[in-house]
Amino acid sequence: MSRGTFRTRLSSASMKASFHRSLAEFWQRARGLYEADPVTHTNAVWIAASAEVYRDSVPMLCTLATDGGELGAAYLRTPPHPGLVSALRPEWTPVAVEALLERDPQLPGVQGPVEEAEAFAEAWTARTGTEAVTHMEQSLYRLGDLRVPGPPRGVAENAHDGDLAWLAQAHREFAVEAGGTYQVEEPDVVAMRAVLDAGQRGVLWKVDGEPVACAFWTRPVVGMSRILRVYTEPAHRGRGYGSAVTAAASRRARAAGANEVVLFTDRANPVSNSIYRRLGYVPVSRMVMLDFVAAPGT
Repeated sequence: MSRGTFRTRLSSASMKASFHRSLAEFWQRARGLYEADPVTHTNAVWIAASAEVYRDSVPMLCTLATDGGELGAAYLRTPPHPGLVSALRPEWTPVAVEALLERDPQLPGVQGPVEEAEAFAEAWTARTGTEAVTHMEQSLYRLGDLRVPGPPRGVAENAHDGDLAWLAQAHREFAVEAGGTYQVEEPDVVAMRAVLDAGQRGVLWKVDGEPVACAFWTRPVVGMSRILRVYTEPAHRGRGYGSAVTAAASRRARAAGANEVVLFTDRANPVSNSIYRRLGYVPVSRMVMLDFVAAPGT
């Protein structure tokens, strides 16, 4: 059963927003929307498949339908991260905003395709008096034909328990550099173990037995795997390690059965964008993270 229902009218069609108690319940209702395009909805698809990772979070899970029961849109958020609006078509946005004003009035921002995110931001800021500021503009890429570069010195290895401390530190440094919506905390080996147990696979590039770079790939869900947290230690940059470990992670994702391998890049970083293109990644769409902040003078 859903936790609550809100109704409004838009273009003469009666629409309602319903909230759900668990990711399992939400996914049962919304999976058709997300599975129709797992590339665009990669964030939501992975969250729905990784309930254990978010066991300490109280997610905001909303589906939107006509009074006749026809599903039209969906929205989810795992605090403290922004809301994901990839499956929230602009014509459904007023319904979602009215519902979320009561359920999640301190919403910090949204993330998704530019059209959906900007439509939500326009409606939210009009009702709250806040302003939307761009936190990061991203490009979503999908892998075409993988082009493996000539390998630099070293080898790719799957992460093991003995690598957890290094991976935890690398994850923290990546979060500091990337900004985004990551919480920057002290390195946590237990948390890193939980990440691996939940289905993210670590790959390290090692030189003389010592790690210098890493990348993660997610186990395939709905035929889709994602590359994330590509990081090279500052002292070892410019030597091709990041490209090599990304290629190794991409190859492993494909071998595990992923039909689609995707990743996000910061559009303001021309170096990473050019690297991924050379590896065979093709841009799919523009994404944006928007923060909601107090308007000046309020």
